[in-house]
Amino acid sequence: MIYLALNILFSSTFTLIIKWVHVRQREDIVTVGPINYLTAAGLILPWFLSQTASPEVNAALCGACMGAVYFIAFFFVIYAIKHVGAAATTVVSSLSLLLPIVVAAFLWEEVPNTAQSIGIACAVAALALIGVRRRPRTVKPIDAVQAKETADQSTPRSTWLIPVVLVAFFLLCGCSRLAQRTLQHVCEDGRAQMPTFLLAAFTTASIPSIVLLIYRFKHIRPAELGMGVAMGTANILQSHFILAALDSAEGYIVFPASSSGGLILTTLVATSLLSEKISRQTLIGICVAVAAMVLLHAK
Repeated sequence: MIYLALNILFSSTFTLIIKWVHVRQREDIVTVGPINYLTAAGLILPWFLSQTASPEVNAALCGACMGAVYFIAFFFVIYAIKHVGAAATTVVSSLSLLLPIVVAAFLWEEVPNTAQSIGIACAVAALALIGVRRRPRTVKPIDAVQAKETADQSTPRSTWLIPVVLVAFFLLCGCSRLAQRTLQHVCEDGRAQMPTFLLAAFTTASIPSIVLLIYRFKHIRPAELGMGVAMGTANILQSHFILAALDSAEGYIVFPASSSGGLILTTLVATSLLSEKISRQTLIGICVAVAAMVLLHAK
């Protein structure tokens, strides 16, 4: 189970680094993101060159689609983490597997079983708890930072923009998961094609990343470079360790454990070390989401 634990650790690292950048308010996250994709593309290249299976065009096309979605989704995850927190954003990302489940039911006739159907209902309930924002009570702010946060949360614009961003982020994450699911249907051995898939994904995400860095023409600080490299490394390692975990355990054990463990770890670190506050409604949504992820992967 060491591979599963490492997958949980590195899958949470990506989100927590973005949260850390928001907390520090010293580095530019829009600079860190492109460096992350460039790093991931460079790290996946040796894995691709060492693979024994011949690269397939379908795997590359699926990966390219996911890479394009990755680049766009990054800007939504930045906003989501800033305004609803790392824990809630992780819930939305984890439950985005609803989209490939629904699509698979129509395209590949993979009808959900009873447990999965209950899981779908729980997932929708969790997303509603996370996405629907209650109007905050008017309280006297303690300091200038809290005053600004209270003002930001109470603006009419935030009442509709945050749910819209979360829905868009949910759909984008769902599309990336759909690309992964499609890989299993268009290739004889999807796992063997994973290096090709990932190289195409991160190479595709790297192209607009380079354009963005050149267009902004901003000096890259050492801390920004380090965080970008850390994020890219975490991206590749979590993919590697989930495959390693699947070699030693069944998917219906690995996937819910990975999703739930990543959500719990992200929540614990964000609340204990990164000063994130979670409302009672969001906490209930997290608990429902954990139950949903277990049910959605039930056989």
